[in-house]
Amino acid sequence: MTEIGGAAFCACGSLEKITIPNGVNEIERWVFSDCRSLKEVTIPSRVTEIGEAAFRGCRSLKEVTIPNSVKKIEHGGFKGCRSLKEVTIPSSIIKIGEEAFSSCRSLKEIIFYDGVNVNLEIGKGALANCPNLDTIKYKGNLSEVQKSMFIYKIGRNINFVQIN
Repeated sequence: MTEIGGAAFCACGSLEKITIPNGVNEIERWVFSDCRSLKEVTIPSRVTEIGEAAFRGCRSLKEVTIPNSVKKIEHGGFKGCRSLKEVTIPSSIIKIGEEAFSSCRSLKEIIFYDGVNVNLEIGKGALANCPNLDTIKYKGNLSEVQKSMFIYKIGRNINFVQIN
């Protein structure tokens, strides 16, 4: 299995945990959207793209670690994940699509555990309506231009913390 088809598990109300098989390299659009009981997801290291609205509306999802194989999080990938508190993003990410993390009301911090890609593109509203987002942690360097980009996308000042 190399992909999970679009909307395959959409609105599965009782799905609480998912370990995506190691052979999967793309999580297509709407696959797990509105799985309101989904609390835990394991994304394998072969996945290169998280499709449009793949986890949209997964209200119980609390934490996501995106493997360093992923290059793109498409439009609304995690939109409306109300319980999501922390997102760990690798430097391989070159695109965070429009509204990718919008309305993640509990989101407090984003961690770039191995640095921020210099070519990172952040779409319109990618971090909108995240009232508790106050910290971006990063390894390596984050230019003033990149910091300004985050502040602009979030709509207010936040803390930038360099980690070793």
